[in-house]
Amino acid sequence: MAYTPTTWNTGDVITKDKLNNLENGVAAIGDGMIGTITTVEPIATPESADAATIAAKVNEIIVQLKSRGIVS
Repeated sequence: MAYTPTTWNTGDVITKDKLNNLENGVAAIGDGMIGTITTVEPIATPESADAATIAAKVNEIIVQLKSRGIVS
């Protein structure tokens, strides 16, 4: 079930149901992600990186996002 945020207004009562909705939304953040977390190392000197180095790093990030099911 998708998370539905609460629009809070001054004077609203904090209820068990609203807090549980928030808790369930936080717990579901990782739902749908697959695979394992992999660190993508930053470019050591981005100010002097050439186009090929930058393109390779961007492609590495895209591969990681695809492997986790974040993008297709």
